[in-house]
Amino acid sequence: MSIISVNDLAVSFGSGNDFKQVVKSVAFEVASGETFGLVGESGCGKSTVLGALAGRIKGWSGSVSIDGEVVGPKRSLSQLAKQQMVFQDPFGSLHPRHTIGRTLLEPLEIHGLDIRQERVEQVLRDVGLPPGFRHRFPHQLSGGQRQRVAIARALILKPRILLRDEPTSALDELRSIIVQRDPVGHSEALLENFSPHESDRSESSGSLLREMAAEPLDSSGGRGAVRAVR
Repeated sequence: MSIISVNDLAVSFGSGNDFKQVVKSVAFEVASGETFGLVGESGCGKSTVLGALAGRIKGWSGSVSIDGEVVGPKRSLSQLAKQQMVFQDPFGSLHPRHTIGRTLLEPLEIHGLDIRQERVEQVLRDVGLPPGFRHRFPHQLSGGQRQRVAIARALILKPRILLRDEPTSALDELRSIIVQRDPVGHSEALLENFSPHESDRSESSGSLLREMAAEPLDSSGGRGAVRAVR
């Protein structure tokens, strides 16, 4: 059974003279337990597709099902909790004036979950960081430690799906963190995007790959159309 199903996804921004379609005719499925990678040149729309799946980008059309449920651009908190995103730049995605604890508490508060401090301490342990790191600020961490915090923030809601935007820095380490976390959080699927020069590495790590083209592939395809590469 597919935990992610996407058909004829199109994403656009603006309106009137400012209207611009940036992704068109994207279709793919991800099975439960599968690691799935989108590969394509910079600017072809990989991050845009992940943003639409995560619920961050609202201007899309087409059909999207998450965990067997058809979803739209506007979603409930329970729908949003099912998929969480690890961003390309962990330093840029962490508020510089918020402690790590404050950053990890925020999704728990938004979703109304209890035993928050215990959850924060546990997820830090799960990604290999001491619970005392919750008192630190992002600038006090190394790049690898910030990556772990970014993963912890995505995992703290125990999502069914993880979305990772160009996760190639310390890729093997990050995968091992997620694999080790699974007995606790049990994410059902992992969707990633890669640049073409990273596809050999992503393929060797077990990802099922699909390639996004920046230009039409044929008369029926468009910018962002997806074709299988294996």
